[in-house]
Amino acid sequence: MKKWLKRIGLALVVFLIIISILPFLIPIAAQEKATQVAPFGESEFVQIDGVSLHYRQWEPKQAEMKGKILLIHGLGGSTFSWRNNVDVLLQAGYLVVAVDLPGFGYSDRARGINQSQANRSKLLWELLAKVDAALLFKAQAMQWFLAGHSMGGGTATAMTIAKPERIKALILVDGALFDNNPGFAATLIKFPPVARWAQVFFQYYALQEKQIASFLSSAYGRAATKEEVQGYLSPLELPGTNSTMLDLVGTAASVPVEGLNKTEVPVIGIWGSKDSWVPVEQAVKIQKIVPRMTYSLIDGAVHCPMETHAAAFNQQLLQDLTKLSR
Repeated sequence: MKKWLKRIGLALVVFLIIISILPFLIPIAAQEKATQVAPFGESEFVQIDGVSLHYRQWEPKQAEMKGKILLIHGLGGSTFSWRNNVDVLLQAGYLVVAVDLPGFGYSDRARGINQSQANRSKLLWELLAKVDAALLFKAQAMQWFLAGHSMGGGTATAMTIAKPERIKALILVDGALFDNNPGFAATLIKFPPVARWAQVFFQYYALQEKQIASFLSSAYGRAATKEEVQGYLSPLELPGTNSTMLDLVGTAASVPVEGLNKTEVPVIGIWGSKDSWVPVEQAVKIQKIVPRMTYSLIDGAVHCPMETHAAAFNQQLLQDLTKLSR
């Protein structure tokens, strides 16, 4: 019996050594700084605290600006996520800014970026300060509407808590505001073989076209088109995306939602009625914590109502903005 236990123990040791060494034998893409090659005609880049942020800015088509809105994407998204909403906002008289969070879209992928919502809030407020500085005085003085989808809802929430005096309203689109045991994952990812396996997983599996298509189809509640898959996949294929995910796992942390109760900023929710990723129950939970929150449902939509049910979403968004602009 002891002889077999020793053999089993030895086999386990050999197995652990192999799986600890093996991922370092698998090549992964090198980490790179953002190239700052403009992917869109209205693309802009700004350096903040050593981090390069890509954003897109559109001026309203009306002579008189009604307001300013910042659009913040969710996990795996980019400014592409808001492609079906920008024109409607412009026609209604709003200045629109859509941003790529660090590690996504065409923003910086350098290792070591703090991916906490508090740090994202700091970066985006400095971005908006630069945007405001280039506007006319009347437009500078206007407060911002913040619209955040999924993970971006947590960023918008952190921004609202940080500078409520600069916010006209917080708009949560299927907002993911609560952490899910981040401490365990953050600790585990510090072990080098685990971190390397994670990079291999992202590069050779999670960030492949087939998986992105599956990811989107689940979030959409229908099969994603080739154009939709490519719109998400193109920026995710940039070198360094797999590595920046490690920073996301290691440093992601939300701000307590209760902090919204220290402000008087209106909180609006727009949710897909069939969202299984961040279900409507999450909106109910937020409303219990922040009683002044109101929310609307987009019938039949899953996790990305602004993409899959753009007409209904845009109508609801403009209705909310109009009420809040009075």
